[in-house]
Parts: sequence; structure tokens; C-alpha cells
Amino acid sequence: MKNKSNSILGMAFFGPALVLMTIFLFIPMILTLIYSFTDYFALNPKLTHFVWFENFSAIFKDDLFTTAFGNTVKFVLIIVPLQTLGALGLALLINRVTVCKRYFKVAFFIPVVMSLAVVSNLWMQIYSPEGILNTMLSNFGVKYGASQALPSIAFMSVWQGVGYQMIIFLGGLQAINPALYEAAEMDHASSWSRFKDITLPELKPLCVFVFITVTIGAFRMI
Repeated sequence: MKNKSNSILGMAFFGPALVLMTIFLFIPMILTLIYSFTDYFALNPKLTHFVWFENFSAIFKDDLFTTAFGNTVKFVLIIVPLQTLGALGLALLINRVTVCKRYFKVAFFIPVVMSLAVVSNLWMQIYSPEGILNTMLSNFGVKYGASQALPSIAFMSVWQGVGYQMIIFLGGLQAINPALYEAAEMDHASSWSRFKDITLPELKPLCVFVFITVTIGAFRMI
């Protein structure tokens, strides 16, 4: 009887969220999939006919789409390894810090909670022709221009998002049993061996999670 009442109570809390997700998420996804195989026109829906794969063949022949898709793939290939490895590296460094650890956590996490408008304005000033980046590069005879737009946006995105994944990795590092490292030290294992044989295996589920979430976020960003 108690289990039944708990199930009813759980559905009472979960039910409204499920209804909203069905209306605003699941139904639009299904309709989008169906309409992708038709020549649906919102102003005249009665003339809708199934065209099957014609829409897909047409879009892959569109130069604008192929260019945009190629830029998105390049963006993902830049941001995913940089953000994932950068977050792991920061987490390893902060985990070893004994002084002002809380300060470093806050400092690297602040960009995550900053609005996109503030971040964009900040980096526009950095990337501007008279900005600090061009000023520094000009001393080495390097000119920063529009050809570096894609990696510039990717670097800005990494800077803003790396703190979030860093906190995830930091939580995973702090959850590793210290006895594993103590046993490795007794066996005179090197730092690389401890990282390879203890840290990475223990963080494997988190690495997969971070990789998937960063990849999804990168594809949605451009």
C-alpha cells in the first residue's frame, strides 16, 4: 500500500513535467520528422504532399548548407578536444593546489555564469584591430584578421565553458580513493603511471559524459 502511494505521489510530481515535455518537445520533434518528408507550407497546409527524400537531397546540394555544415564540423573539432583536455588539465592543477584553491575555482568558473552579451563585448574588444591581441601580435610581425574568425570564436567558447567541465572533473578527482595513490607511492610509481593507471580509469565515466555534452553543445552553438 505504501509503495502504491509513493508511486502515485511520484507521478503527481512527474506528471506535469511529462505533459509539458510532450507538448513542447516530443510532439514538435515527431512533427518535424514527418514534415521533413513533405512539401509542407504553413500558409497553405492543405496542399501538402509526401516528397520523401527530395528535401534531404536538395539541402545537400545547397552550397550555403554545405559551407555552414563544414564550418560547424571544424568548430566542433576545435572546441571538443580543447575544452575537454583544458578542463581536465585545470582540474588536475587545482586539485594539487593547497593555497587559495577556492579562489582559483571561482576565477575559472566566473566566465560560465557571465551572459553571452558581456562575453561577446569583451572578446570583441580583444579581437578588434586596435585591441590588445593585435597590438601584441604586431610586435612579432603577425597580423590578425578575418581568416581567423572561426578559431577565434572557438577559443572564446572554450574560455567561457571550460570552467563548468573543470568543476565536474574536480569533483571526480576528489572522489577517488586516496588509498589507491598511497599504494602506488609505496610501489614507487611515477606521476605518469599514477595518472595513467589510477586517475584516468577512475575518471573514465566523467570523460565520456564531458565529451558527449561538449560535443552536443558545440554542434548547437553554430
